[in-house]
Amino acid sequence: MNRNRNMRFPQKKKNAGWTLVEIVIAIVIAGILAAGGYNVYSNWQQNQKSESMLSILNKSFDTLPKMKTTYGSYDGLNNAYAYTSKRIVLDTTKSPTANKFVTPFSTDGLTYDSVDSATLKSGRVLSGTDQFISIIANDVEGDLCQDIVEGMFARIDEIRVGSTRVATAPAITTACAAAGTSINITFINN
Repeated sequence: MNRNRNMRFPQKKKNAGWTLVEIVIAIVIAGILAAGGYNVYSNWQQNQKSESMLSILNKSFDTLPKMKTTYGSYDGLNNAYAYTSKRIVLDTTKSPTANKFVTPFSTDGLTYDSVDSATLKSGRVLSGTDQFISIIANDVEGDLCQDIVEGMFARIDEIRVGSTRVATAPAITTACAAAGTSINITFINN
């Protein structure tokens, strides 16, 4: 009956480390988590660039109509005028190089000008000497073109992706798809 009492069970060896299979599995899991984290971070960065660009453009288009109200036109609107203004762009957007503006895409990212006409989305042309604002966003990343154009589409009279005027969602998609790695986008508004 007491046979089991004297019986010795073999002792297990203490685990001295990880097996090769365990190490490989750990590395694979870490790689998957790192790749997923990188994609999330990359998407966040792209969204930040778009939002920053839209904020810069909206600030300018919110402020510039006061110039037309005060002076009757946008005569004299150019990079030098915008650079010296405290209201058109934030100081953080101004480059240390005079008359240049930093955007998420370029150290010479904006060009301000007045123009004499705008073609509405309906095709109707409005004209008048120096009656319209033109802001060109330079070197916009091609894969963010559509986000930026769609973000401004409702409030802007005329938008050009490169030299192509876009007036519909399919036209935006087509023009931005053809943009390549970077493109200039022109925004013209009354």
